[in-house]
Amino acid sequence: MSPFAQQMVQLQRMAVWNHRSKNMDASLWSNLPEDLVDRVLACLSLPTFYRFRTVCKRWNSLITSPSFLQCWSEMATECPWLLMIKRRDNRLCPAYDSLLSKWHAVSLNFLPLQATEVVATCEGLLCLRAEVSGSLFVCNPLTKRWRELPTMLMKNQARGIVGMTVNKATKCYKIIVAGSNSDLYDRKTEVYDSATDSWKRSGDLPARTDLRPEYAVCLGSMYFTTSEPFSLLAFNIAEDVWRKVEVPMPCSLTCSRLLVNNGILVLVGGVGKNGISRSFCIWKLEKETMEWQECERMPDYLCRKFLAMCYHNYEHISCIGHMDLICLASFSWPETLVYDASLKSWHWLPRCPLTPLQSGGFSWLSFQPRLDAAV
Repeated sequence: MSPFAQQMVQLQRMAVWNHRSKNMDASLWSNLPEDLVDRVLACLSLPTFYRFRTVCKRWNSLITSPSFLQCWSEMATECPWLLMIKRRDNRLCPAYDSLLSKWHAVSLNFLPLQATEVVATCEGLLCLRAEVSGSLFVCNPLTKRWRELPTMLMKNQARGIVGMTVNKATKCYKIIVAGSNSDLYDRKTEVYDSATDSWKRSGDLPARTDLRPEYAVCLGSMYFTTSEPFSLLAFNIAEDVWRKVEVPMPCSLTCSRLLVNNGILVLVGGVGKNGISRSFCIWKLEKETMEWQECERMPDYLCRKFLAMCYHNYEHISCIGHMDLICLASFSWPETLVYDASLKSWHWLPRCPLTPLQSGGFSWLSFQPRLDAAV
């Protein structure tokens, strides 16, 4: 029996003894090895762990302990939160925990005031942009650690589309800034690598490319769709080059969003005529045929309500991959429509109690809370 297994048996015996005696013997529990206590604490949900940090100074300091973070990393479950960000007022971000079916309040008050726009997220990190200067910041909202990235090589590039990826093995991350959100002729791409703490010029975008800000990371590439005429582009993260993916887009597409579900590239979009959506569909990319295969269509009564919520303004629609869930939300309404791929059913998430029903101005991200995400 391994030392850890022996410790767990000892802990179980102590718990049974205390239950029978109906008395917590402090002399027994206080003698538990610290590494065993750390393993028990690492099994707690994050909200519970944060409450338990108030017990003593040592438990409060665990969030900066390399040994505890390594233990937590080994035992943490993959359960992302759905992060709701209110534009120009992102100091407090509601986050929906689908494991506990509960909303949490994620505070960003520790960041500089100029870091106002959340532009990307990956593996427990958020990337934010300063509205005036265009400077980029990276933070872990759980540990409240942050840093401002070095100035980009080309200042006008700061207004480009931002993507983020993290190497799970090394914990290093890359920030990709491509093109411009206002200039179709801006094809430049810059890549920041935390391993070298520097920016470098990368391969240019194809000519006249109007990238959508949403992206999906799959099989070593970062995928984007373009605005009309719709197409699919891929940025190879290792080689820092762009390529156009030769796959025909679905007919009658009026808007498009990308995400990844169980390692498969998924397209969610409106279908209709003359630029007006009449229904919303979900397609999966078949690797063998390189064709989009329709796998689900939003029920008509839900589609009518959702399109009314966003006032047919498709620029304001967010689509987020969230484990087996595909979440659709609108900039103008604080409710989220969900398709559960495992159950093949649709439902609305519980409304966030931190946000007034009639309020608007939201963007949405899938956020993976991680204590071990290094800035």
